[in-house]
Amino acid sequence: MAVAQADLLCSACGGQCAYSPRARALVCESCGTEHTIPHDGATDAARESAYDGSAPDAPIRETEQVHSCETCGGSVVIRGAALSERCSYCDGPLVRQLEDVGFEAMALIPFQEEEDVAWRNALSWAAARVAAPKDLVDRVSEGRMATLYAPFFTFDSTDLVDYWGTYTVKRGKSRVR
Repeated sequence: MAVAQADLLCSACGGQCAYSPRARALVCESCGTEHTIPHDGATDAARESAYDGSAPDAPIRETEQVHSCETCGGSVVIRGAALSERCSYCDGPLVRQLEDVGFEAMALIPFQEEEDVAWRNALSWAAARVAAPKDLVDRVSEGRMATLYAPFFTFDSTDLVDYWGTYTVKRGKSRVR
């Protein structure tokens, strides 16, 4: 199902709606009205699909595209594989049109966590890093949390990452590197 940016406007007040994992619906940021998201129920977003090598590949999407915000009229550049972005002028949601997409999505898995929970998880992860820069938690807390609808392809794989680093710890009166 194609989604236009106008579909994200509240029918009650004209405000901008955003997906709420808690409500599992679009919620107006102005008046709080919840709008259910219609779906056909036939697509199981969590299932894996086998790769069909006989199907022709769809054209690759442009890496940069100028998109006109339907809320304020501002021009915003959407880069890479992102299907959605926030307007840098009015902070409204921008959604690429279906004809701009190289691959049609079979399903969309909704976000499972609210933004405040995602922030707590990100800060907890940063604080637990051993040998991370001293200001990592500060840098993470200064960042911006952004929801992103992007195509992700999963492959069954096993990965091994090898890295090294040095850090100093204090044991008693001596420092060990």
